Amino acid sequence: MARQRKLTKERKNLIDNLLAAYKPEDAKIVGLERQNSRFLYLKRMLLYVIISL
Repeated sequence: MARQRKLTKERKNLIDNLLAAYKPEDAKIVGLERQNSRFLYLKRMLLYVIISL
């Protein structure tokens, strides 16, 4: 169980690093700052699904 938690934490760190590398600059240009958190959430979920396959 502890090993599973560690893996989950490592996955989350990996996802956070990927998201940090991929900043939604285009969204800011269009003026969608208020929706950035939603975009980030959706991207995080998408990456999590891809990584967990």
